[in-house]
Amino acid sequence: MTAIVGVLCRDGVLIGSDSASTSTTASGQMGIRTIETPAKKITVIDDRIIVSGTGEAGLHQRFCHEVDKFQQQSNFSAMHPIEAATQLARNAIIQFGQTGIQLGQIGYGALVAFHTQAGFNLCEFALNSFQPEFKSSDRWFAAMGSGQLLTDPFLGFLRKIFWPSSNQYAPSTKEGIFFTVWTLLHAIDVNPGGINAPIQLAVLTNDGTGARARILEYSEIAEHTTSVTAVEEYLKDYSRKLSGEVQSDAPSVPNLP
Repeated sequence: MTAIVGVLCRDGVLIGSDSASTSTTASGQMGIRTIETPAKKITVIDDRIIVSGTGEAGLHQRFCHEVDKFQQQSNFSAMHPIEAATQLARNAIIQFGQTGIQLGQIGYGALVAFHTQAGFNLCEFALNSFQPEFKSSDRWFAAMGSGQLLTDPFLGFLRKIFWPSSNQYAPSTKEGIFFTVWTLLHAIDVNPGGINAPIQLAVLTNDGTGARARILEYSEIAEHTTSVTAVEEYLKDYSRKLSGEVQSDAPSVPNLP
């Protein structure tokens, strides 16, 4: 089970996930969960591409291999994003087909973040069909995995509060990290099992020499976790004001890290 969140920001792109990997006795809906272990769910390839997947772990390994091979053999950054994503999907489908997996029955989907001359890109490769879909300024977030029923509504709630205008552009990377951390904490707190801490998060931004991807350190994520706790305490205090339990003004919401 997995919770994955991707955000296309105005100055970069990021992908976050939980860290739980669940083993089952068989694939598909009839599988019985046996154990849950920590797992690395985000892969950074050549400091240029971020990949996170949901579904069969073996297919994730094979897709990452295809992404790595493709970016080494092609002028990836000079390609049109749609051409690059189409080729990646084609290569992956051929790779999966070598072991008899049929199109439409691919038990794997992925979010991929990369940069081209057209800018930063967040592409979703759909579960089963593996067809690519790019996120844009009017739909700048994506969620995948078994936790999507928890993360999608929460992301929609955050968008309604902080980006109410339909023509308002995507958040900054700093804001995107905060809201991704908040969303994943929510999924970890309320899920019925199979989604667990710690949060993993990778960002792709321009470091002054070009677009570079990196996985955030635990301390960087912890700063945003602290901010989430502070915002939730602010809301709790406001609730107490509504009930008349306290008369003082609510504390100020802290600045983002």
